[in-house]
Amino acid sequence: MTGMVSGFLNTRAIRRYGEFVGALDMVEEAFRAVDEVIDRVDDSESGCACGWTLPTRDDLVALRRRAFEALDSVRLKAKKHEGDLVSREWRA
Repeated sequence: MTGMVSGFLNTRAIRRYGEFVGALDMVEEAFRAVDEVIDRVDDSESGCACGWTLPTRDDLVALRRRAFEALDSVRLKAKKHEGDLVSREWRA
């Protein structure tokens, strides 16, 4: 009986890991959309008459780079621990 439960949990962990990797891929796709927005930023219009200021293109590129590096770090850690993640039950 233990073998069946273990197999079920393993299958469930594999499915959850796949969903996790899929979510990381979706975030990476979203970064492509962010790149398109950054490409359209016109630094000459960084301020407006209402007193608001907007980040410059360089600021946005730096923020995007930091966010992508954080995503890449999570992806590398997930890959490093893939064996554990697909063989054990996940806890929140």
